[in-house]
Amino acid sequence: MSDSVAPSTVVVVTFDRWPWPALGCYGHEWIDTPNWDHLAAGGFLFDRCVAAVNKEDRAHEKMWKDFLPRLRLAGIQTSLFRESGASVLGNDPQWGHVQEIIGNDADDAPLAERSFARLAQAAIAEISSSADSSAPRLIWVHGIGLPEPCPILRTALELYAADFAEEGFDLSSMTDADLVDHELTRATVLSLLDHWLGELLETARALPGCQRLCVFAWEGAIWEPVPRPTPLIAPFDPQQAQVPCIVAGEDIDPGRTSALVTTRDLFPTVAGWLSLPDNDSADEMNLAPLIAGDVRTVHADVRLRHGDSGGLWTPGDLTLLACDHDGTTATQRYLWPEDGYALHDIAAQTPDETATRTARLV
Repeated sequence: MSDSVAPSTVVVVTFDRWPWPALGCYGHEWIDTPNWDHLAAGGFLFDRCVAAVNKEDRAHEKMWKDFLPRLRLAGIQTSLFRESGASVLGNDPQWGHVQEIIGNDADDAPLAERSFARLAQAAIAEISSSADSSAPRLIWVHGIGLPEPCPILRTALELYAADFAEEGFDLSSMTDADLVDHELTRATVLSLLDHWLGELLETARALPGCQRLCVFAWEGAIWEPVPRPTPLIAPFDPQQAQVPCIVAGEDIDPGRTSALVTTRDLFPTVAGWLSLPDNDSADEMNLAPLIAGDVRTVHADVRLRHGDSGGLWTPGDLTLLACDHDGTTATQRYLWPEDGYALHDIAAQTPDETATRTARLV
């Protein structure tokens, strides 16, 4: 497809939090996420996408203030479908249409009445109604993802009960206290979310003409807590800072990259899909050249701030810095992604490299 031709519809699906290690396309062996995996098999998957800003901070607000007005001025129709309880994406008046979906999320509620199921259905209706539209359109669907605490959906727990049977697991004898933090509970919710996501993606893929899909999460979630020799400077656990990210479209060849990218990069990428001119920023990069195979267009590093702490990701390492009010600092350095769970702090063993990384971060 020529770069001068804008897709008629771009569909973006985001979640507040999703544990990327729990997806089959990212290597999990038994949790059933066929729709994430199918999207990844036919699209382009990013192995190292970093949540570059906290979704509630001012930097995140600024991105929306820059992004949405540009779409409006270009005549792009924008719709936001947000699950009740999910984070706010920009200011509602900046969107052309906003619909907040409220469902019945009680543990014993019928599954079809849960808020993400209803969110998917509302977005499906909107996508279907735009099938004959000639105007470029952005439909953004935003859900909570994996809730915390995770609901105990007993009517669906049988999905994975057999997987734990060999370990002496007896679902009938499990109390809510036993199940609240159990992997079975979280796996069940993820598979249900994957099912409803699949219905949404099926509708989007069936749209005629030029269209693209993007699915990612604003932040990750710790899936398998591990004991650490040294406490990690919060909130930069790699499982929380790294997120799943997949794009697909009629002119996007299947592929995968280990290049360092960030959630910031999705803004210029979506804008480019809708034929808006580049809006140069040192912190954001249009991913289209990388998706097309140009590995020269990559980040040298990614920096993240949170209060008095900061993190610097490079393709080969992760450096964390915490500053106390009295001016003292604590630095940690981990090889990344080889030490994916950030267990082995090598800052003291690599003083020169650690100092270089710290200077770049400061």
